[in-house]
Amino acid sequence: MADFQEGEQRFIDGDTIIKQSPMAWMLPAFPWVVILSVAAFTDFLTMGILPVGLAMLVVLPRYFSWRSSKFILTNKAIIVSRSGFGKSSEFEVEISRVNEYTISPGLLGGPLGYRKVTLYLDENRMLPMTYIPAESPLVDHLTSRGVSLKAEETPNS
Repeated sequence: MADFQEGEQRFIDGDTIIKQSPMAWMLPAFPWVVILSVAAFTDFLTMGILPVGLAMLVVLPRYFSWRSSKFILTNKAIIVSRSGFGKSSEFEVEISRVNEYTISPGLLGGPLGYRKVTLYLDENRMLPMTYIPAESPLVDHLTSRGVSLKAEETPNS
């Protein structure tokens, strides 16, 4: 199966697959690009090999983790699939166990088109789902199955 990009949705047997926003790996990579650029002009000892090697140690694992991370929306559950070098995890959360959810764009999420959706499960557990594209059908999927947006608590004045 070919890879697909942010915002593109795949439907397999009625299920929707959502990929994380590319910002999930680009934001952690950005400082390394800056460091690498500066080091390329100032590192005369290793001629730029050491900074490139360090950048690869940080950026490549994050990139490969992003490529294999996905959220699968089914009629009865949300399946979170993540993997990295040598390890992978996939777990299923039944929608009937989700009490509420919150949406937070974060500092850069609004302008860069992603957000964090936190699912509040029974037994006082939470499942944060980060770097969800803003246009993804996740919120509509939850509300159409009776899960409500958590009311914001206001401090007493």
